[in-house]
Amino acid sequence: MSYNFHKGQILTGSKQANANVSGAKKLMAILNTVGLVIMLWIFLFPSPYKLAMGIALLYPLPILLICFVNRNQFSLTDLTGRVPKNTKWLLVINFFVIPLGVLAHLLADYSLVSYLSRPVIWLPLSAIIGLMIIRMLRSVGVKIFSVDMVIGVFIAFVFAYSCCIYINCAYDDSDAETYHTKVLNKYINYRRSTTYHLEIGGWSSITSSRKISVSKQFYDRVATGSQIDVHQKKGALGIPFFYLEN
Repeated sequence: MSYNFHKGQILTGSKQANANVSGAKKLMAILNTVGLVIMLWIFLFPSPYKLAMGIALLYPLPILLICFVNRNQFSLTDLTGRVPKNTKWLLVINFFVIPLGVLAHLLADYSLVSYLSRPVIWLPLSAIIGLMIIRMLRSVGVKIFSVDMVIGVFIAFVFAYSCCIYINCAYDDSDAETYHTKVLNKYINYRRSTTYHLEIGGWSSITSSRKISVSKQFYDRVATGSQIDVHQKKGALGIPFFYLEN
């Protein structure tokens, strides 16, 4: 992440200004390098899983804290109130790619019975984190109605929702309940990479069909119309999720 001097801040002497710019660039390089490492970690080899996802999920928070603590010396914006183009990609990595990557990873790893379950948990958390991000971004010079602020609020929702899914599924220790359902359809998706999918019928209180990604081995073992077992867990936060034995 890159920092520029606050609008209107007066620096005494060019040496001091150059020293501050140099320090900001070094800090930017460190944060950006760590962000790239985390991004590669979660996308290529997220192991150990809980540690990788936890660090990636929480990483934007210390960056925002650094911005807030150093708000009297550094700012994310230039004198026009805009984020310089050469720093946009740094913000994208740390505040956009990583949070969205974590969310996509979690949604691929866990199949929720309902993706809107327990809004009483993640909506208030989204609001709290959103207010924190707004305050921190405002403290470093980002305008309240700017695109960057809107993206920041959106990322607050992504962060809160990801936190709920992560805690609910990764730290669930409830016993799985097993149900029987039928394979309604099976298909292979060849986009970008080859993935295998099943469409399965409802079970218990679930009346609608569900589509789920499976391994090639599991895909080859089942046939359309066959019966399979679905395992459903309660979730640590009360958000039910299910899985198949691949």
